[in-house]
Amino acid sequence: MLMAIEKKIKLLKIQGVETDPLEKRLFALRNRFHAMFHSLDIKLIIMESDHIQAELEKNNGAGGAGTGPLTGVMAIGWALVAALLFYLIKKNVE
Repeated sequence: MLMAIEKKIKLLKIQGVETDPLEKRLFALRNRFHAMFHSLDIKLIIMESDHIQAELEKNNGAGGAGTGPLTGVMAIGWALVAALLFYLIKKNVE
């Protein structure tokens, strides 16, 4: 599951999505998972494993699959269309 999330984060980063918060959360979860095994308390390990698994599931669907750059491109496109329309209207009025 960690590798799948890392691949999604890399894909989002290539698409221009800000992935720092996701990377930091994944790093923190990985460290918690690793540190958990320094304890020999089996009940604690099982409880923490369940909690970490739930956090990973929550992070698995995170990210907008590049909706930020798409929204920006659409906004610029509409602004250019509006500028062209205003230019044509001004040209016809004169």
